[in-house]
Amino acid sequence: MLEAFASGLTQGFEGTMLPLALVEMFAYAIPFIEVILGVFIIFGIFSKKSLAATAIFIMMLITGCAFKEDWGAVGTQMLYALFIFFLLKNLEYEVWAVKKSSSE
Repeated sequence: MLEAFASGLTQGFEGTMLPLALVEMFAYAIPFIEVILGVFIIFGIFSKKSLAATAIFIMMLITGCAFKEDWGAVGTQMLYALFIFFLLKNLEYEVWAVKKSSSE
């Protein structure tokens, strides 16, 4: 199943300037990155860092779709980026972050 996803994604980038080896490597990593970041965000684990990493990941996806000229996907991902921005901006506390003690 992962093989089919990576193969299909790589074939979609054949006409772009991106090296197919890089696209294929990224295609294999996408599902794992999404699951890890999603779990971290849902459970509030290192929320600020997780949301920042998600923003970087979304920017990479937007860049790839722009190379592919898939403007519908770019628009959708821009909405995700906006949502991540608002989550990061309104983050009030970290659930699992290491906090410094007030006695220092």
